[in-house]
Amino acid sequence: MTRHFSYDERWNGVAIPAEHWHFHRRLLDRYGVVLGPGDFSNMMDGLRSGKALLIREKGKGRALYQWRVKSTAELIFIVAGRNKVFTAYPPNASLRKLAKRLHAERKALRKARGTEPNTAPAGEPEMAARCP
Repeated sequence: MTRHFSYDERWNGVAIPAEHWHFHRRLLDRYGVVLGPGDFSNMMDGLRSGKALLIREKGKGRALYQWRVKSTAELIFIVAGRNKVFTAYPPNASLRKLAKRLHAERKALRKARGTEPNTAPAGEPEMAARCP
């Protein structure tokens, strides 16, 4: 059986840096997701701005985040820190349950304050603000 792939013209002249290959391989292995052009940049912007859901600190400047890939609507777990993505964390039921609870708490807190999620101050070296 022959597979038919459609080439996205937005990939013309674009390449994935070598330092991100581990993340992309794990993402494909663990979630079956290949990011489209712009998805990685959107994810990094979400991590920096605090839009990604912080699940837990992992130590050594790393943290576990949840992010929804826009092109596939897939929820993924990411280990990242200090403007760098390390790996796509394997999905499991307990993480999804924890993320759902944290999301509900975050939403209730924003509603009570009448505000949007906090964002990291300009020049902040961390990926995202550490409070919801």
